[in-house]
Amino acid sequence: MLLFVLAVAAPVGAAAEEAWYVRAQGGGNYADPESITGLLGSTFNRTSEFKSGYLAGAAVGYDFNGFRIEGEFLYRENDVEALIGGTGVVSGDRSIRTVTANFIYDFYKTEIAPDRFLGVYAGFGLGTAQVSLNGVTQGGTLLIDSDDSVFAYQAIFGVSHTLTPRLTANVDYRYLTTVGPEFVTAANESVESGVEDHSILFGLTWHFGPEPGMKSQPSAPAPVPAVTRPAERRVAEGSPAPAPRTTQTFLVFFDWDQTAVRPDAAQILAEAAAVAKQGVATVIQLTGHADRSGSRGYNQGLSERRAAAVKNFLVGQGVAANQIVTLGRGEDDPLVATPDNVREPRNRRVEIQLP
Repeated sequence: MLLFVLAVAAPVGAAAEEAWYVRAQGGGNYADPESITGLLGSTFNRTSEFKSGYLAGAAVGYDFNGFRIEGEFLYRENDVEALIGGTGVVSGDRSIRTVTANFIYDFYKTEIAPDRFLGVYAGFGLGTAQVSLNGVTQGGTLLIDSDDSVFAYQAIFGVSHTLTPRLTANVDYRYLTTVGPEFVTAANESVESGVEDHSILFGLTWHFGPEPGMKSQPSAPAPVPAVTRPAERRVAEGSPAPAPRTTQTFLVFFDWDQTAVRPDAAQILAEAAAVAKQGVATVIQLTGHADRSGSRGYNQGLSERRAAAVKNFLVGQGVAANQIVTLGRGEDDPLVATPDNVREPRNRRVEIQLP
């Protein structure tokens, strides 16, 4: 119980960009056969085999930007299928209630669709388990109806997938083992057994932060249209001066690791679309950019997807698709120069140039 309290309380002083989450989960549980042997001179000796069972529970945790600490409760139950070493029909079940502090590292994430991510994580849990043999009988005779609380630990490996901006689905494999629990038989004999369980756990996680598996960043400067001065052109002496020509450049900004058009950006893009439809521009150039918080290859693709998202928005506003050219500059050509792996809001942008 102490570990559970520490897991929940530890993140209280974390930075604002980190976020709480809660998870509901359930699945199937397979229990390895376990020997039940007598202690203190007892001659009791059985090997228990279990039917496939189930587990269910919940967790509350805190995400430290990819490293998570959570407190978790799980309930497992498996019916006893056989007791090798004795005769007669067997009945009863084994249940396990675990309270653990889990330490999980999200070590891989990839975008599989616009704003849809697949993540892979691994970790371990430490805590306590109340192991119960409930009404175990053989040949109509009660053998054990007892429980014990012991130290437990588990290995965790899983994958996650975003469903909505706040909801994530996950599938875990869990391996649970404990210090050997001791029970008292109906004949008042002390016996010892073991626990080795394998589980497949399906969960739904609700994130209280801005996005699942991603953290909010300081707000980018309000994106306002910027008009660039036209390039100076030389005119032959005596020739009529050409009509002045201006190029309008609009900037829109994005949240970290996102391609979704924000509401403030949508207002700017609506204005850009209106200007494009009123003019006679033959080519509208969209240039996407990313900050340096990811790999160069990932940021290149992210910048291209941002440019494509802006193109789709402009087409939805009535701008002809064949007028629009998109390209991505990745983490090159930043507005603000930063070291590698730094998240800079002003570098997550698309520039719209209207000739």
